[in-house]
Amino acid sequence: MKITHISTLFLMIFSSLNLFSQDCSLTEVSTANVSQAGSNCVYQSVVAFSSSNSNSAVSVTVTINSGTINSVSNPGGQIDFTSPFTFTSSFVGNYTINYTVPCAQTGVIFTFDYNGPGNGDCVLPSPLIPLTPLPVEIVDLGYKKQNNDYIIHWTTASEDNNYGFHIEKSKDGIEFERTSFVHSANLPSGSAYNTIVDESDKYYRIVQEDYDGNQKAIGTIFIPSDKKISLKFSNDLVVIDNPNNTDYTFQIIDSKGSITMTKNANTGFILDISNLPSGVHYAKILSNGEILSLPFVKL
Repeated sequence: MKITHISTLFLMIFSSLNLFSQDCSLTEVSTANVSQAGSNCVYQSVVAFSSSNSNSAVSVTVTINSGTINSVSNPGGQIDFTSPFTFTSSFVGNYTINYTVPCAQTGVIFTFDYNGPGNGDCVLPSPLIPLTPLPVEIVDLGYKKQNNDYIIHWTTASEDNNYGFHIEKSKDGIEFERTSFVHSANLPSGSAYNTIVDESDKYYRIVQEDYDGNQKAIGTIFIPSDKKISLKFSNDLVVIDNPNNTDYTFQIIDSKGSITMTKNANTGFILDISNLPSGVHYAKILSNGEILSLPFVKL
C-alpha cells in the first residue's frame, strides 16, 4: 500500500514537470545583404522561434555571437532598437533581425533566451547562418572639384562578379534618379574609380550591380554648393543672391563713407534703390569674417 502511494506521488511530480517543460526550436527563414559601409556589411535575417507552450511566458531576449544587432521585430510587429533586445509578448513566430558585421565574416549565430512558463525556460542557439558579402568591398568614397567639374571618386579593396556601378543623384537624399554607369575593372585586389557629376548641392549614391543582376547601394555622399553670396546691379535695383542661406550684413555706403542703409539677412532679396541720390555708392556684404564690397553708380 505504501509503495502504491509513492508511485502515485512520483507520477504526479513527473506529470507536473512535463506540464511546464518546453520543446523549443529556432530555424532560419531567410537572410539578405542589405548594404555595405566601408568594411562593415548590414544584413537582415528572419528566424522562426517556436515553443510547445508560450502561455504565461515572461520574456524572450535575442543576442548575436559576433557583430552588432541594430533592431529586432517580433511576431507581433513590435520593434526594439535598443540592447538588450527583449520582448514580453507575441513570442512564437518570425523574428526579423537587422545587424552589422564585418564584410569578411562568413557566418553568424543568434541565441534566444526564452523565459517560459513554470520550468519552461530554454536558451537556444540558431544553426550557423552563412553570410555572403557583396561582390565589392568599398574602402573610400569622396569627391573633388577640378576646374568647373565635380568628380566623385571611390576605391574598392576587392571585387568578385562585379559588373559595374550606377551613379544616382538626389535633392533630398531620399528619392534618387540614375544619371550614369561606370563599368567595373573586376579585379580581385580592387580598383579606383572616378566619374564627373553635373552639379553640386546634391546627394550622390553609388549602386553596385553584379553579373547576376543583383544591385546594392554601397555608399552615399553629399556635395555642397560652393556658391557664395553675390551682388548684381541695375540703375534702380540691387539683387543679392544667397544660395546657402548664410547669415550676413548688407550695407550701402555713400561716396563720403557714411552708411546710408544696413540690413541683416540670411536669404537673398531685391532692393529698390530708385530713391538713392545720383553718384557713386558702395554695396558691402559682411559674412563669416569675409567682406565683399563693390561700387555702383546711380544715374
